[in-house]
Amino acid sequence: KTKTVFRVGSAEGACRPGDPIYAGAKPCGEVINSADAGETTACSVIIQTDVLTQSLTIHSRPFVLQP
Repeated sequence: KTKTVFRVGSAEGACRPGDPIYAGAKPCGEVINSADAGETTACSVIIQTDVLTQSLTIHSRPFVLQP
């Protein structure tokens, strides 16, 4: 399966390297690094490309992929 790296802006500040990412109940990727960017934490995540149309969560919280 193909995996792609994305940046994520998380207002929760809750992503740390190694955190799993889920599409529904299925693990589909993980956080590979994070950087504190003021009010938010910017994370880089690697995700299977076949789940990108599904709702993705980190720690049961939805997040938005940024190019």
